[in-house]
Amino acid sequence: MSAKARSGGIFYGWYVVLAGFLCLAFAAGIWTGFGVFFKPLLDEFGASRRGLSLVISVGMVVWALGQLLAGTLLNRFGPGRLNVLGVGLIGLGSVLSSRVGSVGGLFVTYSLLVGAGAALATMNSVSVLVSRWFVRARGTALALTIAGYNAGQFLLIPFSQGLISAFGWRSAFALWAGGLWVLLAPVLWVLIRDAPEQLGLSADGLPDADSGGEEPLITRIEWIPRGPARDALGTRHFWLLFASYFACGFTDFIIYIHLPIFATGIGVGEQTAANALGMVGGLSIIGVVGMGALADRIGFRLPLTLSYGMRCLGMLLLALTGGTAMLFVAIGVYGLFHLATTPLTPGMTAALYGRNPLGTLYGYLLCGHSMGALLGPYVAGAVFDRWGRYEAAFFLTAVMLAGAAACCAMLKKKEGD
Repeated sequence: MSAKARSGGIFYGWYVVLAGFLCLAFAAGIWTGFGVFFKPLLDEFGASRRGLSLVISVGMVVWALGQLLAGTLLNRFGPGRLNVLGVGLIGLGSVLSSRVGSVGGLFVTYSLLVGAGAALATMNSVSVLVSRWFVRARGTALALTIAGYNAGQFLLIPFSQGLISAFGWRSAFALWAGGLWVLLAPVLWVLIRDAPEQLGLSADGLPDADSGGEEPLITRIEWIPRGPARDALGTRHFWLLFASYFACGFTDFIIYIHLPIFATGIGVGEQTAANALGMVGGLSIIGVVGMGALADRIGFRLPLTLSYGMRCLGMLLLALTGGTAMLFVAIGVYGLFHLATTPLTPGMTAALYGRNPLGTLYGYLLCGHSMGALLGPYVAGAVFDRWGRYEAAFFLTAVMLAGAAACCAMLKKKEGD
């Protein structure tokens, strides 16, 4: 009996998509949800906001280095094993985080272990996995998979706050570990197969001739650029994209880490603050789909420019926020375009330089994003420690996003223009 028949007539690749969706949802919930742990950790250990922000900043260094390791391990061990290993590491880091006695301990348990696990079980390995199963339906399959990241922010960040309110932050970390080990890891182990050939299938569940006979995208990163990738690094347009993606990462992790404690500081309840952060992820699903559809019609340059411009407006509104109503207005504007730049940036890169060097070039762009993510939370914490307010950090971020919009407006429409 074929694998397709055993799955009730559904092509098995869609079960792989489900596994990838769940993996990204859980990873997003714990990795981008550190902000809801921020206030109770400050209350417990009495650290500065700048010092505690370093936990996620150091974690971003580990995450970036982990992407290098993942690129090497993917072809050797397969994305399935790599995702299960990553989930196991996130769980280990979570349970050990529940036992730390100081902020210093979090640099080992959260920055190192959770950061490394998120690097192995996140966009890179999941995208490689899904791309092996689909050719004709690859765009849809990847979009549905990556939506798991948004869903995790939308549902699991508020859930984490509920756990903290009910049981305390230590128990919340421990319960996260249980969910990762007991619920997610077994599902991934059962569902994930590294390629359709393992089940006697071909991409999309079609005969080779009907699927187009195309090899899946190779997303492993070559960190010594050659040929077209090396040529691209010498162009102005690549560095315009790099600068815009730096601003993207800078903004993302200011929001992830400091939005909940900013909100509680202006009188918003802790659960409402967590819901606001979750709302950023939920609304971004609309932006990702909408901007992606717009890019299919008019190209990537204008949607990228618009996305950064609207994020700039959202940050300006956040800097002027003084209560719950204005907070949700700012989040509504910002959230709609929050992750729209994630699929648009590699799409623009491919339009400029072709698909062949995409893995290498997007790897460099991810480094830029990681550098921004490393600095953003620390800068925002330092601003608060100096002035007791976040407004200057939000205005600075808005200026950077305006610059990112300007960079994207100066890009060519496509290769050869």
